[in-house]
Amino acid sequence: MAARSAFPAHRYPQDELARAFAAVADAAGGLRPRQRALLDRLFANADVATRHTVLPIGEYLAFSDLPAPGVMPVNDRYIEEATALGERALRSALDGSGLEPRMLDLLIVTSVTGVAVPSLDARLIPRLGLRPDIKRLPVFGLGCVAGAAGLARLHDYLLAWPGHRAALLAVELCSLTLPRTKVTMADLVASALFGDGAAAVVATGEDFAAPTGAARLPQVIATRSEVYPDRLSARALEYVRPNRDEREEINRIIMDELLCGIFKPEAVQYHQRVIRRMKDEGCDAVILGCTETPLLMNDSNSPLPTLDSTRLLARAALRRAVGR
Repeated sequence: MAARSAFPAHRYPQDELARAFAAVADAAGGLRPRQRALLDRLFANADVATRHTVLPIGEYLAFSDLPAPGVMPVNDRYIEEATALGERALRSALDGSGLEPRMLDLLIVTSVTGVAVPSLDARLIPRLGLRPDIKRLPVFGLGCVAGAAGLARLHDYLLAWPGHRAALLAVELCSLTLPRTKVTMADLVASALFGDGAAAVVATGEDFAAPTGAARLPQVIATRSEVYPDRLSARALEYVRPNRDEREEINRIIMDELLCGIFKPEAVQYHQRVIRRMKDEGCDAVILGCTETPLLMNDSNSPLPTLDSTRLLARAALRRAVGR
């Protein structure tokens, strides 16, 4: 029915952000000469002109003397700013849809750049005037794919409840995750790419027909996740995927356990059995294609050598950014 975004008021050109990040990194222990040269190349080649930050650029140095990322003052600021920015985006999407806040039946919120308990969705109920019995689904840990995963879950819900209305909100404040201890390669890449912002979409089930003469709106037809098959085939690499039952169990482990910080020996053993079966079919390595899977599996406990897709993609992005 409607999709809207919201951005913080502070907006800076890439070269100014590069200087600010270097200052924060220096306060965190300093960049090595090779890192500083790489930082300049990353920011210059990222094809980013400007980005929004939730705080004025000068305030980030104030966090530099804190002992570690995720300490209370930073996370408290995340909760405050993410709630306000999320409210703006979702309120705008509701206004665009013509729905009253109390008409929503489900609210999904995705975010990974801070932790809030109660979660952001709960904090938005009184601010937006949502029903106290609204269904809520906070999603944490999916990183860059969270928006797409959230749309898939919203679609699943509306298939089951075609007479309901649902909203998805994604809000990230990447600038609050700037390093305050040792600067890593991943920090350099992320600092050159990501800004702060929020986006929201309001959707309805198929029981709600569009008004006569209304513009045709986008629809979610189906959802499915496919990992790398076309890319692998193009390079003459054969691949084997878990079978349907194995995929369903692995998905359950990810959604019900790993995303909740639950790591069971049984889950490790199940993955080992699946990987061992694929090894018996002639596989030489296993791609850990979900962001959460490396929390459970690695070279030390896998029957096959592992390929961590998150690390591989980050390294590829780095090579591309520096022109190698």
